[in-house]
Amino acid sequence: RSTMMCNVVLCLQMLFLVIAAEEVMVEFENLEIISYNHDLVENPIVTLFQFNDTNQGVNASGVLKKDLGMDIKVTMDLSKLQEDNEYKQMTSVTDVDMCDLINKNQFGLKDLLKYGNFTVCPWKQAYYEVHNAMIDPSKLPPTAPAGKYIMNTKIFSGATEIIHTRFTGILKK
Repeated sequence: RSTMMCNVVLCLQMLFLVIAAEEVMVEFENLEIISYNHDLVENPIVTLFQFNDTNQGVNASGVLKKDLGMDIKVTMDLSKLQEDNEYKQMTSVTDVDMCDLINKNQFGLKDLLKYGNFTVCPWKQAYYEVHNAMIDPSKLPPTAPAGKYIMNTKIFSGATEIIHTRFTGILKK
């Protein structure tokens, strides 16, 4: 569950990479679990909701069925909807050390631990949950053009895929 929770948080953080220092608004349309490894994760639930007038939040829960250790990697791709209604990949990363991202507080990931019972690595077998997770845009690097985006994120333990999630959102300037 920690894996899924960190995955959700990382998806949020990466999609917020499109936020510039100027006045912008990001509206998430959808967050979905595309697939997950039934041997490692049980009952994953993710809910995207309107927290208040200006912010959206995420609630998530699930069971991590086995200890995963420190070899946790993330692969992500961010695509933007083009005028021809096709998505074009803007950026992608592969085999990024998830534990390192959290420990270095990249994009405020470590700060997000306060919203739930998940921890820094190693991730242990347990029930995990997060409530009202909010993103601090001031922790994020700037700018991308306005438009509709899709973020696919996959988390791996070694070579084994744990979970694949997808965010869809709109950046308005």
